[in-house]
Amino acid sequence: MNSASVPSVAEVVAALEASDAPLGPARHWPPLLARMFDMMMGSPIQIVVFWGPDYLALYNDPYAPTIGTKHPRAFGRPASESWSELWDDLKPLLDKVWHTGEPVYARDRPFVIERHGYLEDVNFDIAYSPIREGDGRIVGLICIVNETTDRVRAEQQLRENEARLGFLDSVGREMATISDANAIMAIAARRLGERLGAVSCSYADVDPDADGVTVRGEWTAPGAQSVVGRYRLSSIGPRIARELLAGRPAIVRDAATEDNRETARVLKEFGIVASASMPLVKDGALTAMMSVNHSAPHDWTPGEIILFSEVSERSWAHIERVRAEERAREEAERARLAITAAAIGTWDYQPDADLLRWDARCKELFGLPADADVSYAGAFLAGLHPEDRERAAAAVERALTEGADYNIEFRTIGLTDGKERWLAATGSRLQIEDHPLRFMGTVIDITHRKRVEAELQALNTTLERRVMEEVEERSKAEERLRQAQKMEAVGQLTGGIAHDFNNMLAVIISGLGLMQRKLAKGDTDVGRFVDAALDGAQRAATLTQRLLAFSRQQPLSPKPVEVNRLVTGMSDLLIRTLGETIRVETVIGAGLWRTKVDPAQLESAILNLAVNARDAMPEGGTLTVETTNAYVDDIYARDSGLTVGQYVLIAVTDTGMGMDETTIARAFDPFFTTKPVGKGTGLGLSQVYGFVRQSGGHVRIYSELGVGTSIKIYLPRMRGSEPEERERESDAAGRGVPGETVLVVEDDARVRNLSCEVLRDIGYTVIEAPGPLEALEIIRNGPCPTLLFTDVVMPGMSGRQLVDEVRRLYPRVKVLYTTGYTRNAIVHNGVLDAGTHLLPKPFNIEALATKVREILDE
Repeated sequence: MNSASVPSVAEVVAALEASDAPLGPARHWPPLLARMFDMMMGSPIQIVVFWGPDYLALYNDPYAPTIGTKHPRAFGRPASESWSELWDDLKPLLDKVWHTGEPVYARDRPFVIERHGYLEDVNFDIAYSPIREGDGRIVGLICIVNETTDRVRAEQQLRENEARLGFLDSVGREMATISDANAIMAIAARRLGERLGAVSCSYADVDPDADGVTVRGEWTAPGAQSVVGRYRLSSIGPRIARELLAGRPAIVRDAATEDNRETARVLKEFGIVASASMPLVKDGALTAMMSVNHSAPHDWTPGEIILFSEVSERSWAHIERVRAEERAREEAERARLAITAAAIGTWDYQPDADLLRWDARCKELFGLPADADVSYAGAFLAGLHPEDRERAAAAVERALTEGADYNIEFRTIGLTDGKERWLAATGSRLQIEDHPLRFMGTVIDITHRKRVEAELQALNTTLERRVMEEVEERSKAEERLRQAQKMEAVGQLTGGIAHDFNNMLAVIISGLGLMQRKLAKGDTDVGRFVDAALDGAQRAATLTQRLLAFSRQQPLSPKPVEVNRLVTGMSDLLIRTLGETIRVETVIGAGLWRTKVDPAQLESAILNLAVNARDAMPEGGTLTVETTNAYVDDIYARDSGLTVGQYVLIAVTDTGMGMDETTIARAFDPFFTTKPVGKGTGLGLSQVYGFVRQSGGHVRIYSELGVGTSIKIYLPRMRGSEPEERERESDAAGRGVPGETVLVVEDDARVRNLSCEVLRDIGYTVIEAPGPLEALEIIRNGPCPTLLFTDVVMPGMSGRQLVDEVRRLYPRVKVLYTTGYTRNAIVHNGVLDAGTHLLPKPFNIEALATKVREILDE
């Protein structure tokens, strides 16, 4: 690719506006990604960012040349597409950082990459680190790389050349001086012929061609000059060709008896009647052949064949050694040039003799001239930075004594120029037979890399500080938003409460006012005004109970409940309430588990759902109440805030008009209703939601427009054998019995006076106290009352604390609490304390009379 036609990274980013790349236009990038990209675009080092779980690649201009023709196609695309040839190698590195958050570092890490139309082995220094959002989530990886392929290849070439030279030192100088392969083969054939008493000898090169293997070479006939012949191996005869191609000697003991005419003709042409040929096989292919010939039949013995084979193999080894020496000389020169070009320093240390050799580059890195004498203590240790000297010396000692890897980075202080440098050294211990111990290796200057790393670290610190500042500012903004939303919700709630309460108070005040006017005139026909005022007061009481239910503050009296029995018992109530146009069906689940809830509140919840269903079916329809056992798994539990386990499911389903997604999302909000004005308070579903959640369950809406709605209540299964409580028969009139005394403790004078008046009216002897301290004084100075009827929330001492004091004097005294809000005095986690009786405010005469009679009859 022409470098002039390669777009810059900035041009590639601009082109994303019209691209379908997964990354999308830069203006839509997350803020953190945009900042990271701006940072790395201004950096001179090679940086690539892999963003998101698909590892979308973003990189800067210094990085682009390292991927060759992959740029610009790789930008903004998943790494698995652009680096597919090495994905099995690269993906585990990226996954480790992504899943563990731990960085990955490596020096001279090998990869196999296709970047110029072919696969090539490359090496990189790599540093992969996670990119985190303010909440700690990993959203990407930043990868700082530095290609070290040329340096690694130069070091490898140096090691290979040293090994070859060491091997050639042991080879005899006689054969090392011969460079012509044909001459070596001729010498070998001649010496073998002399050994066997042969009349003539021959040698040949064997070249593969389209027609098979062709033999060409010099054949020396008795009493004749050397003749150069060229023959196809297959024409000499199938048997001989087969033996030679298999790497075995081919023997012709008597040409006159040879079956193949072509073989006999060729041998006769040279006056040969017996011949032994040995193939030279290299890498599985026939590459040369030597022959020993006789003018008379010769009986080749096995010993002669073995000797022939040994000489042939040694001849081939001589050829290989000569060629290896030539290649080694060439490669050593190339390695020297590569090392010089790569600015690599080399060193060789013999600790036994305390002999240290440095090349010119190594001396330069320690601030010394090329002709300076060096020693281990006087040059190496003396040139190290004082803070690194002990560590570097210990690394050398471990390498010499234990054979440990020597890979170390240290600083030097130039011995003549005083310049501080960062160096990276790699070496190993070398022990060859009886030769002295040597410690050899290479050293490179990494000062620039260290400077860039320090700059990047400072940049990362700055970036982290900016991210923290932004996270803090975002948290403050979110808190302000939450506060605004809370105030908006409170405003909506208080507005709804004020609207409904004002309507109810209007009815109460108007009714009482009219009744007062009528009575002042002597008109006693005020019954309808009394009824209107009572209805308004009852509606107000119901509203407060629903608000407490939604906020999960209503006191519950949970008991073991057989849901099937409860639903069956409600059938008649549902039929009467819903009317003739609604068909009521109950589907009772077999073997239904028990649950522990407040039965009265559960009945109210089912009735609320049934009334809502009726209103959704103005033209009539079917209401189905279904019960069954259900198991909540991990996924549903996580979505609904439940614990995994077994639940009793109650589903109330209608065939009404259904709800859209927006309505479902707000259905449980207090005062939200889709009914016409005056047809609903918007508290029915919120009351159901509060009760179910307070009972440890969950409620969910399933609805489809034009089909209907199903609301499912999940209540936790009750474990154990606690019996179901049955309702007790009590005196319907709730009349008092002579001798029964009720002590009324209430700090609100109006409530206390009315409560006392009601109790006296139904036949009880009543003692009243305006507060807990006065009540204690009455009890200490008089007889114990039959029943203590006390408010819960009072100044100075709560009703619960009063009861505790009274029971120290009279442990068996019976108690009835009353309150508008418990404040956890007798209710904990929304459940009444065991053995506690409560009459919530406001209450009517019948409720008070019934509750008092019920407690006294226990």
